Amino acid sequence: MTTSIASRTLAYEGPDGARRDIGVKLGAPALASRELRDTWACPYQITGFGEPILSAIYDIDAMKALILALHTLPTELLAMAREDGGRYLDEPDFGLDFACRVYLEVDG
Repeated sequence: MTTSIASRTLAYEGPDGARRDIGVKLGAPALASRELRDTWACPYQITGFGEPILSAIYDIDAMKALILALHTLPTELLAMAREDGGRYLDEPDFGLDFACRVYLEVDG
C-alpha cells in the first residue's frame, strides 16, 4: 500500500446486531508498469471483515486510477455487507459518488 491519502471509518451492524467499525483507506496512485504504456495503480484497503483486504484499481494515469477507485469502493463495500448479511449505518452511498450524481443531474 502506498501512502494513505484518505481514510474513513464506517459504522456497520452485523447480522447478529453487533456494531463494529469498517475501515477504508485510499492510497496515493503510483506508477505500476511501463510495458506498452504507463499503467497507474490506486490501492485501497478495507478492514473489519476478518483479514484486511488490499486491492488496487489500474488505469492509464494517476487521475483516472484515483477516480475509478473512488467509484469502486461503494460497490465493493456493499458487496461485502451483502455477503456478510449486515448493513452500514452511514449514508447509502457513503457520500463517495455524490459529486458525480450532482454533475450528471445538472449537466445531464
